[in-house]
Amino acid sequence: MAQRYVILHHVSAADEHWDLMLEQGEVLLTWRLERDPTAATARPGAAPVASPDASAVPTVVDTTPAAPPTPGHAPGAAGEAAAAPGVPAGPIAVQRIADHPKRLLTYEGPLRQAPGRVRRVDAGECVFHEAGPERYVVSLHGGRLSGRLLLERGPGGAWTLRAPART
Repeated sequence: MAQRYVILHHVSAADEHWDLMLEQGEVLLTWRLERDPTAATARPGAAPVASPDASAVPTVVDTTPAAPPTPGHAPGAAGEAAAAPGVPAGPIAVQRIADHPKRLLTYEGPLRQAPGRVRRVDAGECVFHEAGPERYVVSLHGGRLSGRLLLERGPGGAWTLRAPART
């Protein structure tokens, strides 16, 4: 059964980050992201490009022209056209944070604890393929992200968001 997801952009004088929130039961599982996962997306199946750092996950580059925004989904800033839906290009460092209430699926407005704003960057449906304390595999189907993603805790407890390797 499809659940919902949202990506919120938080901006204050002291901080800027994105939250990925996945609906599971009565809560939103939440990860704080270092960068916008929709800023440089790659469509699944696009050709990989070698990374300058041999230890890094390969980056996928999509060179097709941007598609118009999908009706019913937040394309980003007002009037901004969204790129063709895809998955984040390259890994993103993330931090698992406390679950959030489901009312945040549709929230945009002022921050509660500091001067600043929250803006919805993307929203849509998600399907959990794997859900555990160390690893989540989900498919997202939204206005800006579309495809399978892996959230995984690595050695030392650090989390990463990336497109899973093809097998």
